[in-house]
Amino acid sequence: MKANYEDRLNKAINVNTAGTNLNDYKSDGEFYFGTDYTPTNIPAGVNGWLRVITGKQGNDNVVKQIWYRHGTPNSNDYETYVRTFSGNTWSNWSRYAAGGKLEIKTKTITNETIGAYGNIPLNLYSSSAIVLAVNFNGGYTGIPILFGGIWYCYVVKNQAQNTLNLQTSGTISGTVYYVEL
Repeated sequence: MKANYEDRLNKAINVNTAGTNLNDYKSDGEFYFGTDYTPTNIPAGVNGWLRVITGKQGNDNVVKQIWYRHGTPNSNDYETYVRTFSGNTWSNWSRYAAGGKLEIKTKTITNETIGAYGNIPLNLYSSSAIVLAVNFNGGYTGIPILFGGIWYCYVVKNQAQNTLNLQTSGTISGTVYYVEL
């Protein structure tokens, strides 16, 4: 799909076909998808703008796509996503922080089983989040660690001494504070 150069300079091309696959957009151009024409392989939302950049005109082996989510008035969901096509494979969409601000999010842990080495999986992945802190109920501290691309947390018994005393059994509840990438 190619964009006319003059149209691209003046405005994004309006796409008026529902279910258009963003994987098929591999030529330079800017496109707008309204709510009635939501494409497939969209990272978030239902409408927005797609910008496609190639290494050179006509080269669809290396492609960068940028998705600008339309968002909702008076909300904080104006998001920007990016992905790359190389060879025969699309990367996953990665979200940029809106307005350069990172939003700290929380995830509640309820009755998670503590492993034999004092750790629990947080089910957050390094490509999607950075864990800032973990607070547990009942006088325990959490130390977030990244292992094999997955975030875990060591459960530490609070003590007056400066020793690492892991809790290695039982269940625990608390809150994870993290930033999505």
